[in-house]
Amino acid sequence: MRRISRPSLSKHALNILAKRAGLVAASADKVKRCHELWGQRKNKAFQEIREKLGSSCSGRVRCMYCEDSEATDIEHFRPKSIFTEHAFDWENYLLACSNCNSNYKRSKFPLDGAGFPLLINPMNDDPMDHLDLSLSTGKFVASSHRGIESIRVFGLDRQVLEDGRRDAWSIFCALVARYSAIRRDTSADSAGLIVSAIQNQSFSCVSLYARKYYLTGVLSIVAPQDVCRILDDNPEIFDIST
Repeated sequence: MRRISRPSLSKHALNILAKRAGLVAASADKVKRCHELWGQRKNKAFQEIREKLGSSCSGRVRCMYCEDSEATDIEHFRPKSIFTEHAFDWENYLLACSNCNSNYKRSKFPLDGAGFPLLINPMNDDPMDHLDLSLSTGKFVASSHRGIESIRVFGLDRQVLEDGRRDAWSIFCALVARYSAIRRDTSADSAGLIVSAIQNQSFSCVSLYARKYYLTGVLSIVAPQDVCRILDDNPEIFDIST
């Protein structure tokens, strides 16, 4: 899980969303009307919404929660069955895989005593403020209550995800070594392929955590010495992972 920037939406699409929000607000049965209107998404506005969210995903359109599977569903961060007033709110949309959306998060949305969300919104929050990552095991370790709830609700402690993040760390180390070898041969095109591989692999948050730990001097504890040495000599590797 990583921070993702929300792009701007066209005035046309925002107007469509506002119109539908008004129809829901004026309805006697808001939940029913919300679901009826949500089923009517075959138009240019929702095509734009889907494309804008897809272009913001990490890697090759990875789920904004697990970063493993392809992001396929427009996800309501605040569930539309509970928060009908946010069903057509652009700021409430993320893109998730069907597994995270339908099997894990569903309509779960814990709040604190003051009514604030206890889940991390990767388009509003920096997950690194609430989650640490063990690179050697692929496990997220919560550093806040929001981190605890996000791991639980999003299922970020699934074994398949922990294995994937651990493998992504091994792949990152291998790519760093390959990058160093290619740079010695001054093959710019091939070096670019390594850059692309680091940017587009699943679990791209792994390279961001590696960068954080490198800058704070922690990476040398868990990374092979040759990897740390290469990073010292090639700081531009981390420039591509921000």
